[in-house]
Amino acid sequence: MLINNKNGQYDFSLVDINRIHFDKKIDFHKAIANINMLSDDPQTLLDISKAYAEVKHIEPREAASRMFVSKYINGLRRCYRKKFLSPLKRFSQLVSCLFSKRHVHASSDSKCF
Repeated sequence: MLINNKNGQYDFSLVDINRIHFDKKIDFHKAIANINMLSDDPQTLLDISKAYAEVKHIEPREAASRMFVSKYINGLRRCYRKKFLSPLKRFSQLVSCLFSKRHVHASSDSKCF
């Protein structure tokens, strides 16, 4: 169980350790990507990267810089997906709907646009 106290408010999280496999080797880049998903707070990520660097016996600055570069790149990817791929997906759904047999025999309960 994870307990977080913020301004007198407690947040509780339950971790199912039965599904955790400790024998897997995770490369550095994959580990950084996983750690980046833990928080959006830069100070929290910096603290985690320092602890990770200590455990892995690597330079803390290297871990922190790679973490923030990875966070930045993931943000760019997310922005790309939202701004460019989401409209394409909606357009594809519209075209698919327009050319479906259901549209030819459209009724009031049709799900086409």
